[in-house]
Amino acid sequence: MLAVNSAPAIGLKCIGFGLAALVWASAAQAQSNAVLLDCGTGQSTASVTIGTDASWSRSNDGGTTWAPAAITFDVNGSWSTAPTGSSWIGNGAGGQPASAQQFLRTLRLGSGVDTSVPLTVSSSFLVDDSLTGLTIGGLSTGISGGSYTGAPTNASGTVSLPSAGDYPLVALVNNSGGGYGVAMSLTITGTCRATPVAAVPADAPWAL
Repeated sequence: MLAVNSAPAIGLKCIGFGLAALVWASAAQAQSNAVLLDCGTGQSTASVTIGTDASWSRSNDGGTTWAPAAITFDVNGSWSTAPTGSSWIGNGAGGQPASAQQFLRTLRLGSGVDTSVPLTVSSSFLVDDSLTGLTIGGLSTGISGGSYTGAPTNASGTVSLPSAGDYPLVALVNNSGGGYGVAMSLTITGTCRATPVAAVPADAPWAL
């Protein structure tokens, strides 16, 4: 009896470990796919461009679990061509229920970026059905709207991050039913920290 009863318990533990591993793997994937924004010597500003592709992750449960986002196409052929440097990701098949989808990439902010100055975010995107928001580190960029037909929506915003580090960049997509997806190209620009001017030693010949 004990042997029979212990097998399901072990199975449940294995399932629990499996789910934990899946969540951990999703987080690890986001970290490994981080896109770096940092400054080099002599730069006054630095920019990075990020386009939607298969390196993004997707969640349909409010961000509790994540899975790799799939490059997709609209089976009905109504989606416009993705902006340059991006691909449609999501699920273009018909018959999908209404849902709120999240698409994730990680922004890695380097120590050379001056965090006292807001980052600027420029976007060009198409979305089915609508972009309810674009956040970095949970903070709104002010970018939303869009459509899946016609020309891409071009919109800009700003966001202030507190320090160097990794921040989730999340596109929030509302689907009223049917196929859903987003095709987006983002350019994020930061101001570089000023290089400190070296002090002249008091006993230096040229300081006398």
